[in-house]
Parts: sequence; C-alpha cells; structure tokens
Amino acid sequence: MNLEKLKDPGTLGSLASIISKFTARTDVVFGKILLESATPIIVAFVEIAAAWLLLFFYIGIKPFFQKLRELEKPELLSITISAILTSVLGPLFFLHGLKLTSAINTSLLVNLNPLFLSVVAVLIFKEKFTRKLIVGVSLMALGTLYLSTKGFTEGMTLNNGDFLIILSAMSYSLGTLIFKKYVHSPNISLLVAYRAMIGTFILGGIIFFFYRNDISEIIHLQPILHVLLAYAIIGVIATYVLHYYALENTTMTNNALFTLSSPLIGVAYASAFLGEKIELVHVISMIIMICGLLVTKFDMIQKTLIITKMKLKHLHNN
Repeated sequence: MNLEKLKDPGTLGSLASIISKFTARTDVVFGKILLESATPIIVAFVEIAAAWLLLFFYIGIKPFFQKLRELEKPELLSITISAILTSVLGPLFFLHGLKLTSAINTSLLVNLNPLFLSVVAVLIFKEKFTRKLIVGVSLMALGTLYLSTKGFTEGMTLNNGDFLIILSAMSYSLGTLIFKKYVHSPNISLLVAYRAMIGTFILGGIIFFFYRNDISEIIHLQPILHVLLAYAIIGVIATYVLHYYALENTTMTNNALFTLSSPLIGVAYASAFLGEKIELVHVISMIIMICGLLVTKFDMIQKTLIITKMKLKHLHNN
C-alpha cells in the first residue's frame, strides 16, 4: 500500500518539489566559483548552452523538433515568454547580483520569489488580495529592510547586487506563473530543452553583438569544466525537470510550502561550501521572511493539515 502511494503522481510531485529546492540552491555555490573566472553573461550562456546540448542529444534532434511542432501556438508563445524570463533575464540578474553581494544575502533575497508569485497572481491574474497576504507581504518587506539596514543599526544599504537578486526573483516568479497558467504539455524534457534553447540563442546573440571581447573568457573556464557541467546538470537540468514535474503533478500550495526551505538550504550551502559567516542579522531576517511566507500561506497550510489528518485517519482505520 505504501509502495502504491509512492507511485501516485501527487506524491511524486511533492517529492520532486522538495528535491528541486536542494538542487536549485546549488546555484549560489556554482555561481560564486564560476564568476571568479568569467563575467555573468558568459557564465549564464555557457551553463544554459551546456544544459541545452545535453538535453538536445538526449531527446534526439529529430524527435525534439517533431514534438516541438506538435505544440499549439498559444502554448508555444507562453513557453517562449516564460523561457525568456527564466533562462535569460532571471539568470542574468541573478549572476550579476551574486557577483556583487554575498551568497547568504542572495539565498535570503531570492526567497522573495514566493512573495512576488503572490503579488503577481493578484495584480495580473486577479486573485483575491487578502488581509493575510497584506500581513505576509509586510513581514517579507520587514525582513528585507532588517537585512539591508543590518538590524536597523545603519542606514539603508541595499546594494546593487541585492537589488539585482530581487529583480531576478521577480523574473522567475512571473515566468513560473505564466508556465503554470498556460502550459500543459506532458513532455517535461522537451519543455526544459526548449527553455534552454531559447536562452542559448538569445544570450549567444547578446554576446555576439555586444560582448564579443568577452568570448575569450570561455577558455578560462576549462580548468573548472567539471564545475560548469555539474552546474548545468544539477543546477539547470535536474532543477527544471523536477520543478516542471512538480508544477504539473502537485498544487501551487505544496510548492509554496516547500519553498520555505529554500533560504535555509541556501544559507547552509553558503556556509558549508563557501565559508561565509552566518551572522545574527541573517538568522533574524530569515525568521521574519519565513514568518511572512507562513502568514500568506496560512489558509493553504491549514487546508493541507486537515487533508493530511484525514488521510492518516483513513490509513489508521484500514
């Protein structure tokens, strides 16, 4: 019975969502290492191009374009817009910001993603703006303010890097919502490969026309090629395959709840692999932000707990 439960798409979707949070936050570690040898746009291009080529040859050239032609035009347009937001703008803002700020700050500020998901859902998709959402948004803003003022001991010190991380969170949030609302293709590998292809061509075009002198930096990445491939496989392919599978097979509620672990994972990675010091201001900021997320998702949490309690009761009775 337990094995059958594990095969359930909803259970697998929840598991995929949890694992994707661990693979996604490796970006702060891989990013910091790669940015020591190349500029953000070169790193963004090479990692997305590597991911695309790996998936492209995994799926097969002919099957890839055949499956792509099967998509309806509105869905293809939605995937394209989502891809531009999540494979071009998001990574560029993120890597530029990561280079200018700490991995810990990045891990905390990127957690604003669920906040923007809620706000965009209200403003664009006309979802209800509740009092809990207002309180949650206020707490998230308070957590950001607390971090940027170093515990209210200094003036506002939100540097350019922090600001770019916030823009990155906004791009990823909008891209995720567009995907969730308008894309329903069951072929996850195709979606990830197409997203990576769009990123490869757009970033490649930007480099060719505006940053041609930076192309030589790719050579500097050869000594850490294993890091680059690990970033492409873990940080891009695995993360987006798991993420898209989770979007299709579990609720936005579950995805939002599992995202609560994201700042904890990122801060732990930054401390363990990059040697960054976790200060009290980071801990307090993280607690305030997580409280804000919990408030915005209170109804969802309550509903999830009730459903879980009913399932446990049903299993016990059987």
